[in-house]
Amino acid sequence: MALIGEAFISASVQVLCNRITSPEFVDLFRHKKLDEPLLMKLKTTLLTLYAVVDDAEEKQIKKPAVRDWLDEVKHAVFDAEDLLDEIDTEALRCKFEGEDQTGKFTNKVRNLLFSSRNHFYQSMNDKIQELLARLENFVQLKNALGLREDAGRKVSQRTPTTSLVHEPCVYGRDEVKENLSKVLLSDDASKDDVSVLTIVGMGGVGKTTLARLLYNDKKVKGHFTFQAWACVSEDYDAIRITKTLLESVTSKPCNMIDLNLLQVELREQLRGRKFLFVLDDLWNEDYTDLKFLQTPFMSGARGSKVIITTRNKNIASVMQNVPIQYLEPLSHEDCWLLLSKHAFGNENSSAHPNLEDIGKQIALKCKGLPLAAQTLGGLLRCNIDFEYWSRILNDNFWDQPYDTTNFLPALGLSYHYLPAQLIRCFAYCSIFPNDFEFEKEDIVQLGIAEGIIPQAENGKRMEALARRYFDELLSRSLFQKSRKFSFIMHDLINDLAMFMSQGFCLRLEGGVSREVKRARHLSYARGKFDAAPRFEPLYEAICLRTFLPTSLNPYRHERFFVSKKVLQDLLPSLRCLRVLSLSHYQNATELPDSIANLIHLRYLDLSHTAIERIRFRLWRFRCHLGIMSRRWIQNPNRCADEYMDGIEDFIEFARRHNPGATRIRCPCRRCNNTLFESIENVGFHLVRNGMIETYSIWNLHGEQVDHASSSNAPRVDNVEPIVDPNDQVMGIIQDAFPFASTNINQEGEDDVPTPIDSAEFEQYEKLLKNANQELYPGCESFSVLTAIVELMHGKIKYRMSNLCFDYFLGVFKRILPTDNCLPKDHKHAQKVLHGLGLGYEKIHACKNNCMLFYKEHETLDTCPICNESRFKMTSQNRTTKISQKVMRYLPLKPRLQRLYMSTHTATDMRWHKEKRVDDDVMRHPADGEAWKEFDRTFPEFAADPRNVRLGLATDGFNPYGVLNQHHSTWPIFVFPYNLPPWKCMKKEYMMMTVLITEDPGRSIDVYLRPLVDELKDLWTNGVRTFDKSTGRMFTLRAAVMWTVNDFPAYAMVSGWSTKGYMACPVCKEDVTSGWHAGKVCYLGHRRWLPWDHEWREKDKEFDGNTERRLRPREWSGDEILEQLNRLDFAPFGKTVSRTRPSTHLNWTHKPMFFELPYWSKLKLRHNLDVMHVEKNVFDTLVGTILDIEGKTKDTIKARLDLERMGIRRGLWMNRDSDKARRDLAFFSMKPNDKKEFLKFVSSVKFPDGFLHKYDARDGSLARRGIACWSCQLSLDVSNRKASRRAEKKCTQQGEARRINCRGLGSI
Repeated sequence: MALIGEAFISASVQVLCNRITSPEFVDLFRHKKLDEPLLMKLKTTLLTLYAVVDDAEEKQIKKPAVRDWLDEVKHAVFDAEDLLDEIDTEALRCKFEGEDQTGKFTNKVRNLLFSSRNHFYQSMNDKIQELLARLENFVQLKNALGLREDAGRKVSQRTPTTSLVHEPCVYGRDEVKENLSKVLLSDDASKDDVSVLTIVGMGGVGKTTLARLLYNDKKVKGHFTFQAWACVSEDYDAIRITKTLLESVTSKPCNMIDLNLLQVELREQLRGRKFLFVLDDLWNEDYTDLKFLQTPFMSGARGSKVIITTRNKNIASVMQNVPIQYLEPLSHEDCWLLLSKHAFGNENSSAHPNLEDIGKQIALKCKGLPLAAQTLGGLLRCNIDFEYWSRILNDNFWDQPYDTTNFLPALGLSYHYLPAQLIRCFAYCSIFPNDFEFEKEDIVQLGIAEGIIPQAENGKRMEALARRYFDELLSRSLFQKSRKFSFIMHDLINDLAMFMSQGFCLRLEGGVSREVKRARHLSYARGKFDAAPRFEPLYEAICLRTFLPTSLNPYRHERFFVSKKVLQDLLPSLRCLRVLSLSHYQNATELPDSIANLIHLRYLDLSHTAIERIRFRLWRFRCHLGIMSRRWIQNPNRCADEYMDGIEDFIEFARRHNPGATRIRCPCRRCNNTLFESIENVGFHLVRNGMIETYSIWNLHGEQVDHASSSNAPRVDNVEPIVDPNDQVMGIIQDAFPFASTNINQEGEDDVPTPIDSAEFEQYEKLLKNANQELYPGCESFSVLTAIVELMHGKIKYRMSNLCFDYFLGVFKRILPTDNCLPKDHKHAQKVLHGLGLGYEKIHACKNNCMLFYKEHETLDTCPICNESRFKMTSQNRTTKISQKVMRYLPLKPRLQRLYMSTHTATDMRWHKEKRVDDDVMRHPADGEAWKEFDRTFPEFAADPRNVRLGLATDGFNPYGVLNQHHSTWPIFVFPYNLPPWKCMKKEYMMMTVLITEDPGRSIDVYLRPLVDELKDLWTNGVRTFDKSTGRMFTLRAAVMWTVNDFPAYAMVSGWSTKGYMACPVCKEDVTSGWHAGKVCYLGHRRWLPWDHEWREKDKEFDGNTERRLRPREWSGDEILEQLNRLDFAPFGKTVSRTRPSTHLNWTHKPMFFELPYWSKLKLRHNLDVMHVEKNVFDTLVGTILDIEGKTKDTIKARLDLERMGIRRGLWMNRDSDKARRDLAFFSMKPNDKKEFLKFVSSVKFPDGFLHKYDARDGSLARRGIACWSCQLSLDVSNRKASRRAEKKCTQQGEARRINCRGLGSI
């Protein structure tokens, strides 16, 4: 750890001294009356230590005491950084809040505001004094250790340049490459169909480079059907490796996580095909694992090859069936050629004859390792000077033994001679695990947040300086370009960084290091569930600055979770944190308020979490919240600096993720990501036309998105976008044809594979043509398609008939220029829009509802049950037959798929799982026990929140009003419960699936047959669906959770008649019912109360009896299904006798829903529609209280029943001589009160369409009734407005009247 002490200390001391002398610091110390001389003394002490650190760096290799001294100094300097950063934050706060303007407040107010800070300022003096004492102790020890102030070392400096990235220079491998190429091109390299070539050699000898040369050879590429490359690494994961190979072979993303399924699919893809696989850097020696990994390869055609690179001969022996290729170190001459190539570039080494001899001696010390020669060449390239090269040749670092340092001395030298600021940047990268791919911008942002990047001079941005540092490390071969357009560190370079940073950079892998207490930077491999015990030792890491979870090639679909204890307890306790990442943790929904106390925090990564906003202020941080940094897209001012900077960021992003591409998709409003333009033209288009407002995730330009992540992208504050109608129409086309929106790379591979048939593509081209065609020459506002969509929208919105629409369409066509392209009538307009709509099927039905002419009965002409003809009798001259009855079936699958064709709706379809608050409050069906029981019973279905949960409802209505009193139309609707509660019941998301032209009665199951068949397929097989929010395909499954109906329709779908003495579908034969007032009434509801409820003992208030019975037994779905299977039901149809045996109880038929595999397992299968219940209750109460004839329940028969039962004597009939009279009940209004009440209600202003049938005359109310929605609003609004006046009037007429009027106002 002390090996890098000088670099860290020198870089840190420079920053600290600059900060101490800054105007903000000086002003704060003077204004708050802090000890300013103490601060200056701290600066002097730091400079004194800085002067001897150079000498300590040279002596610490041989003197352990100096190494320990340097180590302690480094930690003290780190503590000084934290202390001064805390003071710097306070200075920033004072500047922000204007606390230095003392004249702004009176003395009393100022004392009140500043009293809470006095303790802070006093503690600062104490902390500076304590730190100064530590540093002075180190100054005193320097003399005892013999450290001198005039010692120093020369480090390489170079003119700032851009990154120098060249193709790898390969020397000394021509013969090996030629021999292996012959093996690859031969189909008889081994006795097996699949030959395995193994390349064995020590680290840094060039195994991967050789494999890349073979992999990219033109002859080799042309010889194989498939090629795939997988980096295995030390973290052996068979699922990841197999998945990588499968995705490369199919050029499709794969969401499978089961190894068996992956291997089966890979085997089928390789069957009979010739392939070349490269398994790079294999470490696992387990024989079983290696042979199991090879299993799917065996289906390939003869001549297939697998190249394996490894350091372990035992692994090669297990895998190979071709002689092992041992890769020896380079010869001295080849090593010198490679080193000189990197040292002199394209310049010949003979141009520097004084350096050739010494250069060859340096090359000799590289011991034939290409990586060492390449890295040292990058170091020597910085200074073409004889003295500098001699110093490197004679450096003591060559004497470091490999077994103690765990890195090659040649690599250590390249590190040792880095400038101080680069050493700290490089060492920080040791927190990344082996084979971890990182992007340049990630390192830039992390370096700035950690304070590694100093304040830039000459007005330069810190980002520019950080990028320059990165390019320097890249040019010195310490970073390498990876094959995925990101960067990586070679294993040996990573080992070097780990050794140099040990003690302050820590990876939480397996056991926790004993140095965790003083660790400054921490990374760890993100687990599926990171429990609190894993992080228990970190409570001691009080100095920790970095908390960074990482993933090595994470699965796109995998979900990660972290313990709430980590979020609420551990993280707030790490007071020195500067970098905090919670990226990809799905259960992170909000940050605890205590995070606001992390005053050093500068970098907060909340991407791919459910956190939407931060409720508190963090003073100095860079927050990565995904799309929040792209709000410039919504800026209507396209000349603003924010917008222009955003375009530059987009262009840079597109170049970085599409290297070498000259044309990319243009995301402007006109091109709409459907046209390819040059990068320069794209920038021009974005300024002229603006970017698509909804394109905040740049997945078509290389941004990787998973369904958990984008679906959980934080919400941007609502901004009303100015949307061009043409953009909207193009969006509709993209939603309807998702294959047209996929990202096609340079090799023509489709990132979102969707099967495309010619008819579908032809329809897409027609729509695209109309979308791009001007309505008339010179019209820029409307295309042909946009105009038709706008007009059809108006037709539907304002309920225009076809004739009316044809008339106005003709008028518009005559108004427009003569060469306009507007269709002439509604029929032709529909043809243009045909590809955007969702169709339906006409299915013939038997006239008597016996059956459908469907599937196996599709060709029949008569019903096999009633022998009724399928067709009507028509004229013999008529060629077209007319069916007697037709049902319309609207297929469910395309309607469910369309839910995922909109980014916003697709995201909302996961709301029930990802954004719903689970706090035991019933706001959504997902909060109910039936939903949770379903999840427990079918965990596989519940695992993917995109699977659709449906409700089903049906009811009859008369669309013709009074024109046809006998007609009834029965639609069947389904509605998705995945959506939030404010959306799931909106008409936009209700889907009609079946339309029946008459009341089907119990034969509704006949018409449900196509729907049930489709629901079974959706449950068993699902349907492949494109998710617009993630840009990926997935298998969509669906299930009907329950039905929602009124009581008569309840009987039709449940199969249990809701009429007669056993009408209750819950109690069944154990129901309590009787004949009262000329009707069957259902009593005994008190049986459902708790056993000790007081109402059970009350008799007079109810039916005259106390209730001692237990609640009726509830039957499970499996028991009901078993009972139904024992019963024999008559066929469906009007002509079939409906006499029901007594053994059938109230069962009329076996519901077709029991064919669904999950139906009998549901906890709740049928629900009653609350609106119908509300209407019945409202009508009964209003009719009874107002004593409306025909509506009141207080009838003569009811009074006689009370008398017969011997209860409520006050309501018995009043008998005078031979006559019986029904007096006005105490709960009914008198005529004058009734008129006043109705007059008041008529005067109340309600929204249009509600309570429109109220009239001051109760006769009108009796004749016409009240609509359901009027009842619903009455129950709410009357509570607020009617209760006050009605109660005041009723108070004068006794307590009983007051109670009843209150009831009317608060129903």
